[in-house]
Amino acid sequence: MDIPFIITCLILLSFTFVPVYILNNMGRKKGKSNIAKTKLLIKERGLVINQTESWGDYYIGIDTTNKKLLFINHKTEVTAMTEQLVDLTQISTCNIVENRKAKKINGRNESVLEKLDLEIQFKDGKNLLIPF
Repeated sequence: MDIPFIITCLILLSFTFVPVYILNNMGRKKGKSNIAKTKLLIKERGLVINQTESWGDYYIGIDTTNKKLLFINHKTEVTAMTEQLVDLTQISTCNIVENRKAKKINGRNESVLEKLDLEIQFKDGKNLLIPF
Protein backbone atom coordinates (compact mmCIF):
# COMPACT_ATOMS: atom_id res chain seq x y z
CA MET A 1 0.00 0.00 0.00
CA ASP A 2 0.99 3.51 -0.58
CA ILE A 3 1.83 5.37 2.68
CA PRO A 4 0.57 8.81 1.50
CA PHE A 5 -2.74 7.20 0.51
CA ILE A 6 -3.15 5.67 3.97
CA ILE A 7 -2.31 8.97 5.67
CA THR A 8 -4.80 10.80 3.45
CA CYS A 9 -7.54 8.27 4.29
CA LEU A 10 -6.83 8.57 8.03
CA ILE A 11 -6.99 12.37 7.86
CA LEU A 12 -10.30 12.27 5.96
CA LEU A 13 -11.75 9.76 8.43
CA SER A 14 -10.67 11.93 11.37
CA PHE A 15 -12.40 14.96 9.79
CA THR A 16 -15.58 12.89 9.64
CA PHE A 17 -15.65 11.09 12.98
CA VAL A 18 -13.91 13.48 15.39
CA PRO A 19 -16.58 16.24 15.11
CA VAL A 20 -19.35 13.65 15.55
CA TYR A 21 -17.62 12.29 18.65
CA ILE A 22 -17.13 15.77 20.12
CA LEU A 23 -20.75 16.83 19.48
CA ASN A 24 -22.04 13.56 20.93
CA ASN A 25 -20.07 14.07 24.15
CA MET A 26 -21.24 17.70 24.43
CA GLY A 27 -24.86 16.53 24.14
CA ARG A 28 -24.35 13.90 26.82
CA LYS A 29 -22.83 16.42 29.23
CA LYS A 30 -25.73 18.81 28.68
CA GLY A 31 -28.21 15.97 29.19
CA LYS A 32 -26.51 14.92 32.44
CA SER A 33 -26.55 18.52 33.62
CA ASN A 34 -30.29 18.80 32.87
CA ILE A 35 -30.98 15.54 34.72
CA ALA A 36 -29.02 16.76 37.75
CA LYS A 37 -30.89 20.10 37.81
CA THR A 38 -34.22 18.30 37.46
CA LYS A 39 -33.46 15.88 40.31
CA LEU A 40 -32.38 18.77 42.55
CA LEU A 41 -35.58 20.69 41.78
CA ILE A 42 -37.73 17.62 42.48
CA LYS A 43 -35.97 17.13 45.81
CA GLU A 44 -36.35 20.83 46.74
CA ARG A 45 -40.09 20.70 46.02
CA GLY A 46 -40.54 17.48 48.01
CA LEU A 47 -42.07 15.62 45.08
CA VAL A 48 -42.18 11.91 44.34
CA ILE A 49 -42.40 11.74 40.55
CA ASN A 50 -44.11 8.54 39.38
CA GLN A 51 -44.38 9.15 35.64
CA THR A 52 -41.90 11.16 33.57
CA GLU A 53 -41.11 12.06 30.01
CA SER A 54 -38.25 14.14 28.68
CA TRP A 55 -37.36 15.26 25.20
CA GLY A 56 -34.58 17.64 24.33
CA ASP A 57 -34.67 20.51 26.81
CA TYR A 58 -38.15 19.68 28.10
CA TYR A 59 -39.19 17.54 31.07
CA ILE A 60 -42.62 16.70 32.39
CA GLY A 61 -43.39 14.59 35.44
CA ILE A 62 -46.43 13.71 37.53
CA ASP A 63 -46.51 13.16 41.27
CA THR A 64 -49.63 11.04 41.75
CA THR A 65 -49.40 11.12 45.54
CA ASN A 66 -49.39 14.91 45.91
CA LYS A 67 -51.37 15.41 42.66
CA LYS A 68 -48.79 17.74 41.10
CA LEU A 69 -47.51 18.15 37.56
CA LEU A 70 -43.98 19.47 37.06
CA PHE A 71 -42.94 20.95 33.72
CA ILE A 72 -39.37 22.14 33.16
CA ASN A 73 -37.86 23.88 30.14
CA HIS A 74 -34.07 23.84 30.23
CA LYS A 75 -33.00 26.58 27.85
CA THR A 76 -29.79 26.52 25.87
CA GLU A 77 -28.26 29.07 28.24
CA VAL A 78 -26.84 27.52 31.37
CA THR A 79 -28.58 29.81 33.85
CA ALA A 80 -32.02 29.99 32.26
CA MET A 81 -34.54 27.34 33.30
CA THR A 82 -38.27 27.77 33.57
CA GLU A 83 -40.45 25.54 35.66
CA GLN A 84 -44.17 25.18 36.16
CA LEU A 85 -45.54 23.30 39.15
CA VAL A 86 -49.25 22.69 38.65
CA ASP A 87 -51.65 21.50 41.34
CA LEU A 88 -53.83 18.99 39.52
CA THR A 89 -56.71 19.51 41.95
CA GLN A 90 -57.03 23.14 40.77
CA ILE A 91 -57.53 22.26 37.07
CA SER A 92 -61.00 22.65 35.60
CA THR A 93 -60.28 21.58 31.99
CA CYS A 94 -57.37 20.59 29.84
CA ASN A 95 -57.15 20.73 26.02
CA ILE A 96 -54.64 19.82 23.36
CA VAL A 97 -54.03 22.74 21.00
CA GLU A 98 -52.71 21.84 17.56
CA ASN A 99 -51.25 24.34 15.12
CA ARG A 100 -51.39 22.84 11.64
CA LYS A 101 -50.39 24.31 8.32
CA ALA A 102 -51.46 23.21 4.86
CA LYS A 103 -48.52 22.41 2.61
CA LYS A 104 -48.25 20.93 -0.85
CA ILE A 105 -46.15 17.75 -0.75
CA ASN A 106 -45.63 15.69 -3.90
CA GLY A 107 -48.50 17.50 -5.57
CA ARG A 108 -50.97 16.79 -2.74
CA ASN A 109 -52.23 19.11 -0.06
CA GLU A 110 -51.10 17.82 3.33
CA SER A 111 -51.80 19.08 6.83
CA VAL A 112 -48.49 19.36 8.69
CA LEU A 113 -48.34 19.64 12.49
CA GLU A 114 -46.17 22.64 13.37
CA LYS A 115 -46.83 23.06 17.08
CA LEU A 116 -48.53 21.08 19.83
CA ASP A 117 -49.46 22.64 23.19
CA LEU A 118 -51.29 21.54 26.30
CA GLU A 119 -53.69 24.25 27.47
CA ILE A 120 -54.60 24.00 31.14
CA GLN A 121 -57.52 26.03 32.46
CA PHE A 122 -57.68 26.51 36.21
CA LYS A 123 -60.76 26.85 38.38
CA ASP A 124 -59.84 30.49 39.13
CA GLY A 125 -59.97 31.36 35.40
CA LYS A 126 -56.23 31.47 34.68
CA ASN A 127 -54.71 29.60 31.72
CA LEU A 128 -51.37 27.89 31.29
CA LEU A 129 -49.91 26.81 27.96
CA ILE A 130 -47.32 24.02 28.02
CA PRO A 131 -45.48 23.52 24.70
CA PHE A 132 -44.70 20.12 23.32
